[in-house]
Amino acid sequence: FWVTDKGIATCADAKTGKALWAEKVFATSDVTASPVMVGDTILMISEKGEAAAVKAAKEYEEPTKVSLGERV
Repeated sequence: FWVTDKGIATCADAKTGKALWAEKVFATSDVTASPVMVGDTILMISEKGEAAAVKAAKEYEEPTKVSLGERV
C-alpha cells in the first residue's frame, strides 16, 4: 500500500507488484506523510489536515474521513 503526493492510494499484490486498485482518497489535498498501518487499516493524513482510514484489503472500500481542524 502507498499514497502519492496527490492523494491517490494504491494497493498492489506483494508477489507480482500488480496494482489491485488505485483510488483518489484526497480530492484537493497534497500528501507528504507516509501512510501507517494499524491492524487491518491504512491511515493517511493530508497537508490540509484531512485524515482517511482505508481497509487494507484486495478490494477497495470507501474510506472513513475526518478533519483534524487545521493544516499539518
